[in-house]
Amino acid sequence: KEELAKINESLAKEKEELAKANQSLSKEREELTKTKESLAKEKEALEEELKTYQERVDKFDEKYFNLEKRFSDFKRDYQQLSREYKFLNKEVLEFKKKNSQLERENISLKKDKEELAEKLKSFLEENKELNSQIRKLIADLRAKEKERGYYKTQYDKTLKVLDAQLKRWEKVEEDYSKLLRENRELRAKTKTIPRKLAELNRLNKEILKEKALLHYNLGVFYAQKEDYEKAIKEFEEVLKINPNDSDTHYNLGVIYSEYILDRDKAIAHFKKYLKLAPEDEDSDRARKYLLLQEAIEGE
Repeated sequence: KEELAKINESLAKEKEELAKANQSLSKEREELTKTKESLAKEKEALEEELKTYQERVDKFDEKYFNLEKRFSDFKRDYQQLSREYKFLNKEVLEFKKKNSQLERENISLKKDKEELAEKLKSFLEENKELNSQIRKLIADLRAKEKERGYYKTQYDKTLKVLDAQLKRWEKVEEDYSKLLRENRELRAKTKTIPRKLAELNRLNKEILKEKALLHYNLGVFYAQKEDYEKAIKEFEEVLKINPNDSDTHYNLGVIYSEYILDRDKAIAHFKKYLKLAPEDEDSDRARKYLLLQEAIEGE
């Protein structure tokens, strides 16, 4: 009985241990189930990551292809730019040559301007001297006329006292003849004065024309160098000499409309230009600008 009791106790203990083992197995089964579910989720997550990674790889391949294409385009553009750079470099060298040539021409123009200024100064001095001579001749002529009147009076008096003053009369007659000769000489000189004045006027007009042309060329030169303030001054000097120079009005209109942006002055010069040269080849440009400004005012 004691042995059976011990066996029963042992069996009860084993039964309890088996129950505990079953519980432990159940827990392990639950843990395995959870682990399986977790692994399934991890598998799904890994599949998603793999899918995402594959998409990223595809995008990277696409970007790499695009980059490779862009690199080839860049290489082609670089080669094109290299050719253009060489071409531009040639143009820059040509521009430098032209610029140096323009500078030499500018120096030559300055010298010509100085020479012209000297000629003008000399001409003005000669003109002043000639005017002084003309005034002197006119004064002498008036004095001779007065003397002539005086001698004529004396001649009338000598007729009354002819017997007493015969010798004096002969002298007076000689003086009178001399005065007549001088008078004729003065008249001949006064006849040449208008011709000299006409020649002076002609020379003055030629000098003014050359001066205007010089200022015009300087204005064009400064405009090409984009020094518009100096260009405007030179063109205004042209208008002081010749207010009806259509080309100068056109150039001032272009400068004021496109570079200085002075609308009122641009309109004034373009209107004057169209009035002076309505059929000129550049008249359409001036008309378009004026029509545009009228449309802006209308709005």
